[in-house]
Amino acid sequence: GVLTQLAQAKDEESLSSCIQCFIDVATVEPDFFKAQLQSNMEPATFMATVARSKEVADTGLRSQALEWLVSYLEKKTKWINKTIPKFTGLTLEACMSVMLEVEDSEQDLKEWMERMDDEEGEEDADELFHSGEECIDRVAEAVQMEELGPTLFELIGHFSSQEAWQAKHAALAAVKQTVEYVEEQSHVDQMAQLLISHMEHPHPRVRFTALHGLGQLANDQSPHFQENSHTTVMPVLAKKMDDPVDRVAAMAMSAFVSYGEELDNSLMAGYANDLMMKLVGKLQQSKHRGVREEAITSIAVIAGVIEKDFSAYYDLIMPMLKQFVMTATGEKENRLRGKAFECMSLLGIAVGKDKFLPDAREAITAMMSTQVEADDVQREYIKEASERICTCLKKDFAPFLPPLLQGIFKNLSLENLGQQSGAQGADDDEDAYVQVTTGDGKVVNVHTQKFEDMMQSVQLLHTFCTEMESGYFDAIQDTAKVLLPILSAQDDMNMLCDEVRGTALQVWALMIKSARLGAQERGMPNVLARELLSSGLQAAFQQLKGEDTEQLQEVAAGISQCIKNVGEGVLG
Repeated sequence: GVLTQLAQAKDEESLSSCIQCFIDVATVEPDFFKAQLQSNMEPATFMATVARSKEVADTGLRSQALEWLVSYLEKKTKWINKTIPKFTGLTLEACMSVMLEVEDSEQDLKEWMERMDDEEGEEDADELFHSGEECIDRVAEAVQMEELGPTLFELIGHFSSQEAWQAKHAALAAVKQTVEYVEEQSHVDQMAQLLISHMEHPHPRVRFTALHGLGQLANDQSPHFQENSHTTVMPVLAKKMDDPVDRVAAMAMSAFVSYGEELDNSLMAGYANDLMMKLVGKLQQSKHRGVREEAITSIAVIAGVIEKDFSAYYDLIMPMLKQFVMTATGEKENRLRGKAFECMSLLGIAVGKDKFLPDAREAITAMMSTQVEADDVQREYIKEASERICTCLKKDFAPFLPPLLQGIFKNLSLENLGQQSGAQGADDDEDAYVQVTTGDGKVVNVHTQKFEDMMQSVQLLHTFCTEMESGYFDAIQDTAKVLLPILSAQDDMNMLCDEVRGTALQVWALMIKSARLGAQERGMPNVLARELLSSGLQAAFQQLKGEDTEQLQEVAAGISQCIKNVGEGVLG
């Protein structure tokens, strides 16, 4: 009654407050609505009407009404399926109706075509559409596909058969959001067919969403989808890489990345040559950042799948990648540069140490000269590329260690914690800081980024020690000085080191092995390994006083590995 009166009076502000109260009740005490729903399907019918109504001026109000439906469905799924199954269909219809709300003017389309997927504004545009997408995903997760399937597929069929591009776009987006939950192979095939049949649609947003959906399907239904469909899908993806709209062409490559990662190497080998020529052409000719990023990523996927066979393309690709690393230095080109590092390292693994060594020097030098902020996408690419290059070069990675270790040791240092975590910016949430008492009794605010930096750094050390073995010998003592405070941290400091201590102890065990092998190669006595064992065990035993069983298990496993790696005749 009250909701209807407010709606009739067009008092959208009060209606919004009421619907928010209904959402709160649905979350905390959903049974409150049971009797009314069984009696006349209210307030579900009202909410669905608001969600679908184009006359509602406040788009946030339509999202709220949809939120009530989805929240209630999530809370009372079993009861709804058993007692009022039409509630689910009503909610799905509301989701699909909301997904029709995409801007249709020429100016909007122009802005959409020019916007990159990672740029501000993507989420602000078409808010209702995005709200519907998120909600249909939640419905599919809450309700089993056996219950949901018939209604969902009927709605997708109904919307895809309409003339309006928005309706087809909504149907394809629904496929993209729900394919993860589909188990029957025949349904997966039908969804794939629907996506492929829209690849040549005149509207770029329909083509884009068809490709996006195909990439999602490839992720969610691998490797069966790849095995059964490559003869159909691969030519389609290759063709769409030449779409006249750059953003659509970039999405075709992105879909290929999802599809190709799980494609068997013998199958990929058959497509590699034509694809490589096309992708190299994109890198040489396109000025569109999205196209170049996805082209490099696609090349990296081909390299990762066909491995040694990729060496045939090395001389063609490596100079281009080096060029990108040298010239892609703009703020918005960080991902492109990061992808170039990734691709260089994958090429190195494909061709092996002898051919890669000269280029590895240039790659590492470029990576080391890259100033990266905490939130820079290049950080992860550089970390993984360093690990791959180390895996390729093994002991020959030694000349590249010193500059890398400088940054790693700084990240792992427990000194100057307050300064290192940076000044607390106005945008920073208080939750992003943790108070820690240092060894000399000072209380400092440590940014949670510090924890992430420490973990990333100790993982890098783990890779270096594992791959280089005796080649790490000269760096052992400096590394030990940095790791020992982490292994022996007590009290409040303990919390800061908790996350990384297990991996740090594994690194310590690997350094003992490096010390033993390095001493053997140099004809030296096994002194360093003994010293490391002694100091490592002292620090580790201190941690056995805790009560956390998982942590105790981690420490015990680390101690065991240290003893095992030191070699015979040390423990007497």
